[in-house]
Amino acid sequence: MFIKSRLVKYGIKVWVAADAKNFYAYNMQVYTGKTDGAREKQGLRVVKGTVCHTCGTGTGVNANNFLTSCELANLFLTRNMTLVGTLRANEPEIPALFLSGKQKEVSSSVFCFTSDLTQVSHVPARNKAVILHSSQHHDDRHG
Repeated sequence: MFIKSRLVKYGIKVWVAADAKNFYAYNMQVYTGKTDGAREKQGLRVVKGTVCHTCGTGTGVNANNFLTSCELANLFLTRNMTLVGTLRANEPEIPALFLSGKQKEVSSSVFCFTSDLTQVSHVPARNKAVILHSSQHHDDRHG
């Protein structure tokens, strides 16, 4: 794969599912390029291929904004798994109030709760909002 902005411009992209407690990589996929006819979103397809069939009941998955989606969180809930991760600002499930950090105070947070999912919009710096999505947490307690 070629990334123009990197110092080392060519490399191999590998998707890895690893255990956070013992650092054991238990499933990997090598990215081989775009696939024609792939109807699913790439992030959803990658997580389904690396995590869903190897994890058991009660497993929690943490992911970055490329892999996290409401669709994936709902899929995990059907398998008694949880998902925690950041969301990209262009996800349609994000309330408009969450997107802009301009009117909000720095270090403030806004919460949105549904029956199974929680979203948090946190303002770490002026004009910046980070949106967290969780099917594991169901209240506004810290930690």
